[in-house]
Amino acid sequence: MVLSEHGVKVCVLEIGEWKDPNKDFHGHQWPYELPFHGFRGEYTEKLYGDPAIFRFSSVGAYPASYFIVPAVGGKTLLWAGHSWRFGQHDFRLRSIRGVGEDWPFQYEDLVPYYERAEELMGVCGSRDGLDVIPDGHFLPPLKLRCGEMDIGRALTKIGPQLKMIVTRKAINTIPYGGRPPCHYCGHCQRGCDVDAKYTSANSAIPAAVKTGRCTLVTGALAARIVVSSSGERANGVIFHEVRSGREHRIQCRAMALACGPVESARLLLVSKSKWFPEGLGNRSGQVGRNLQATIGLSTAGFLKSMVGSPVVNDDGTEVFHGTIPNPYYDHPHPDFPNGYLINVGSGAQLAYSIGSAGLEFARLYGGFGAQYKRRVRATFPALILLGCQGQTLASKDNYVDLDPSLCDGFGLPAIRLHYEIGQSERAMMRDMRHVTRAILEAAQGEIINAEAQGGVDASHYVGTCRMGTDPGRSVLNRYCQSHDVKNIFVVDGSSFPSYPEKNPTETVIAVSMRAADFLAEELRKGNL
Repeated sequence: MVLSEHGVKVCVLEIGEWKDPNKDFHGHQWPYELPFHGFRGEYTEKLYGDPAIFRFSSVGAYPASYFIVPAVGGKTLLWAGHSWRFGQHDFRLRSIRGVGEDWPFQYEDLVPYYERAEELMGVCGSRDGLDVIPDGHFLPPLKLRCGEMDIGRALTKIGPQLKMIVTRKAINTIPYGGRPPCHYCGHCQRGCDVDAKYTSANSAIPAAVKTGRCTLVTGALAARIVVSSSGERANGVIFHEVRSGREHRIQCRAMALACGPVESARLLLVSKSKWFPEGLGNRSGQVGRNLQATIGLSTAGFLKSMVGSPVVNDDGTEVFHGTIPNPYYDHPHPDFPNGYLINVGSGAQLAYSIGSAGLEFARLYGGFGAQYKRRVRATFPALILLGCQGQTLASKDNYVDLDPSLCDGFGLPAIRLHYEIGQSERAMMRDMRHVTRAILEAAQGEIINAEAQGGVDASHYVGTCRMGTDPGRSVLNRYCQSHDVKNIFVVDGSSFPSYPEKNPTETVIAVSMRAADFLAEELRKGNL
C-alpha cells in the first residue's frame, strides 16, 4: 500500500484467493447448524491451509506447531485484533541465550509509524499513561464486562504492580475507515462477517489496488527467487499457478518478502545458488535462526459471586476485554529477565470460546437431569479466563530449516521447526500459574483447570531474518534490507531481533511502513 502510494508499481504474489465474508465466514451460525457442533473446526476449515498440502515437521523436546491461512489477508482474517505498541525497554535486549543484538533503532524512531499504523487499522482503546504499553491514537474503548470488572477490583488486594486496562484491538467501536462498527457477536477468530475488524484484505490491499499501481495476482505460489549473473541482485521470482501448476517468472527492480517469519525464511533457504549455497542472503548463516514466539498459560475458573446471575448477551469481541500489563516491565523477576501480560475474559461466551477448558466446569458437579442442568447453567455467567502471554528469549536452539526428506504438496522442501523452552520460560510459566491463581482467589473465584500446562503460540512467530548492524550476526539492516542482496527486503515479523510479551501485528505494520518509505526513496534515487 505504502509503495503504491509513493508511485511505485507493485505486483503482489498471493498464494490464496479472495474470501467472501458472506460465504466463507460462519461466525453467525449456531452450533446446531453444523455437523459436529463446531468441535471439528467447521467454522474455519475452509480458511486454514490443508495440512496434507502445507506440510511441516517438528523436532526437539517441545513439538512446535504451525499453520497457514492461504487467502488474501492471511492470518489477519482470523486474528483477535489485539494491537499494542512495544515499550521503550522492548527495543533493548535484557538477556539472550548466546545470540543477537539490540534493535538497530529505538521506540522514538517508530512513533510516527505507529501513528500511521493506528490511523490505518482503527485501534480502539483508552489512554492509560503507562510506559509498558505506550498510548496512541485510539477509537473509543471497549467496555469491560461484569466479571472483568470484578477481577479489576480484586487486583487492589494483591498490590499496585497489577492494574487492569481495557484491551486495545483493531476493531471498530464506531464507523471508521469505510468499515462498520462491531456488533459484538464474539467470534472474531472465525472471520469478521461485517468487516468491523481490520484485515489487510479489507483495508491495506484494497487501498493499494485503488491507486492503479498495484496488481494482485492470486493463486500464485512463490517458489524461488532468481539472482543476477553476478549474484549481487535479485532479478525476479519464479512462481507457480496453484490450480494448474504452470510456472511463470516475474522480473522486478526490488522485492519485499511478507510471507510470515516461517515462509519468508523458507523462500530464502530454498533459493540457493553458487553465490548463496546455504540460501539467498544467508552469508551470516542466520536465515531461519532466532525463531521466537510468545508462550502462554491460561487459568480458567468462575466467580462465586456471579453464580446464578442472569445469562445475558455479553459476547463482546473475542474472549478478552481486559488486560493486566506486564508487572515486571520495570522490575524484572529474579528468575526470568522479561515478563508477561494477562488477558482477562469473562461471561457465558467462554464456555464455547475456550473449548474444553471452559466446558470442564460442568464436571465439577455430580448428578444428572434437570437439577444438574440448572447448576451448570447457573455457572455460565460466572466464567473467567486469565490468559497469560509471555516473552521468550532468543536462542540458538530455536530455528527453522528445510526438512531433508519431506516435501509439501507443491513439491518444495517442507519447513522443519526446532523449538525448545528454556529454564527462563519454565520459571515464567510457574509464575503465571501462581499469579493467576492468586488473582482468582482474591476475587473469590474457583479454578477449573488447576493442572493447566503452558505452551507456545504458533500464531505469534517472529525472528528468522533479524535486523542488526553487524552483517555477520544479522540478516537485515535497520530498514529491513538484506545485508547481502540490496534489493531484497523482508518486511514481516522476521525482522524482529527480540520479542516482548505483546502481540506483534501493530509493530509489524509500523516496521513495514518504515521500510516501504526507505525502499521507495532508494528507488527514486536509482540506488536499486
